[in-house]
Amino acid sequence: QYARLCYEAFGDRVDLWSTFNETLIFIGMGYFTGAHPPGLTDPKRGIQACHHVFIAHAKAVRLFRHYQAQGRVPVNAQIGFVNVMQPHDPITNSPEDVAASKMADDLLTHWLYDPVLKGEYPPHILNMAQLTWGVPEFAPEDEALLKDNICDFIGVNYYKREWVAANPDTDNTQINTTGQKGSGQEFGFKGLFKFVRNPESTYTDWDWEIYPQGLCIGMMRLKERYGDIPFYITENGLGAKDPIINGEVVDDPRIDYLSSHIAAAEDAIKQGIDVRGYYPWSFIDLLSWLNGYQKQYGFVYVDRENGLSRQRKKSFFWYQEVIKSNGVTR
Repeated sequence: QYARLCYEAFGDRVDLWSTFNETLIFIGMGYFTGAHPPGLTDPKRGIQACHHVFIAHAKAVRLFRHYQAQGRVPVNAQIGFVNVMQPHDPITNSPEDVAASKMADDLLTHWLYDPVLKGEYPPHILNMAQLTWGVPEFAPEDEALLKDNICDFIGVNYYKREWVAANPDTDNTQINTTGQKGSGQEFGFKGLFKFVRNPESTYTDWDWEIYPQGLCIGMMRLKERYGDIPFYITENGLGAKDPIINGEVVDDPRIDYLSSHIAAAEDAIKQGIDVRGYYPWSFIDLLSWLNGYQKQYGFVYVDRENGLSRQRKKSFFWYQEVIKSNGVTR
């Protein structure tokens, strides 16, 4: 119903549409870890809710193409789906760590990309879920809906890579929400996998690895699995506590982060990845569900102590030049 309303209101002016953003986050943290609303730790309900997301997406895609056929949406308009792209690598070459990394890929990547790009779930993971919890339950038309409504492009939100290890004993779903580097514990599901720190890597204050090459590597891996799909890099940015020096917001780490990731996007294009667009996160500092206002992402600073006044950061002026040069100036 919402999609119909949007198509009818904006269909003559909007060429690119996306149905959902970051299902991994709102389902994973809403139904598995309890950190987001509805605050549950119920895998059975989470898996079924995730299925409803894919069915709602497929119905929105079907209606979109119906409106295209009627001329109510431009014939060149496209509809896609936006996912977290978080490459996983085993922390060692041991069979146990390699298997854990593959499991992380299956559960956190393939489960979320396959239904919208292949029209089906990974069969072995679907079988595991249905044997364990009896979900997802399919309505009679669900299988055909998924198969018949593959999206036109995929949006990827890339911030970090995760190093993965075998996990025989750790069951922890708490993450660093303080911005105190190193305070995060190993996130993991007992018997499946856990995320671990690599002492050779560089991390943000929120313990997110800074790994620009992962932007290219992640899209390469998706291309290997799904073929030549168009990509939009729909989010990419650095969350930090930006320093104010002599009245200027000097966010050099953000400039360095974005510059290196734009270079990785260029490398992806040179390697044959169909990258259609790049959208940094974010234009303005905003509320984080888990971190409040302490974690800043924007080109524009919001002074919450002085009437929400706004100030352009150093990165704002830098990115102006990036835009003017179409990415040549970095």
